[in-house]
Amino acid sequence: MYERVPTLRPSPSSLHEYIVERSTVNGAFEEFRFTVMGKGEFPWDMLRTDQAFPATTEDAFAMPKPLDEEGRRMLRAVTLVTRTNRAHWLPTFDRWRSFGWMVKTTAWEGR
Repeated sequence: MYERVPTLRPSPSSLHEYIVERSTVNGAFEEFRFTVMGKGEFPWDMLRTDQAFPATTEDAFAMPKPLDEEGRRMLRAVTLVTRTNRAHWLPTFDRWRSFGWMVKTTAWEGR
């Protein structure tokens, strides 16, 4: 069962809370789930940087660059999971942003 990690912000000046959910796995690891959104080429290196993997098969299929022009312009969402032995973890927000992808914020909810 995932719980939302409250009030995580990449910087004190940030206006939005970022959605990162946490679940304990076998008492030894914490599993963090977060969603990134973007267009065009998925930043594959970010999987290594954040030690993440797709949460579902659908998320894995959403990662490759769409072949048609319309698909390349569409905003895509990919949910990722990171497992770590740290109780507190955050994705690398600025690095995602440098690739033109954003970690989903509460501002996206309901859209």
